[in-house]
Amino acid sequence: ELMAFYGGLEIAVGALVVACALSAARVRDGLMLMTACYGAIGLARAAGMIATGARSDFLWFALATELVFAVLGAILLASLRRTAAGAR
Repeated sequence: ELMAFYGGLEIAVGALVVACALSAARVRDGLMLMTACYGAIGLARAAGMIATGARSDFLWFALATELVFAVLGAILLASLRRTAAGAR
């Protein structure tokens, strides 16, 4: 389970975000993917930590990383929308 998630899913999401960043037509898609995936992972991790009382340096680091990526994606997505609206 751990190897599949951290080895496979995280690499796949990261690779898709990078691929989207390389195509101007796909930047918005990549930011949506980044925001949704890392936001959901972070929220699920936080819920699990609350429900089980689990605490470790790794869990706190992973939670912070996931939430930072989610917030960063949301900020960049909002910025992209404002830029597109201003160009009209």
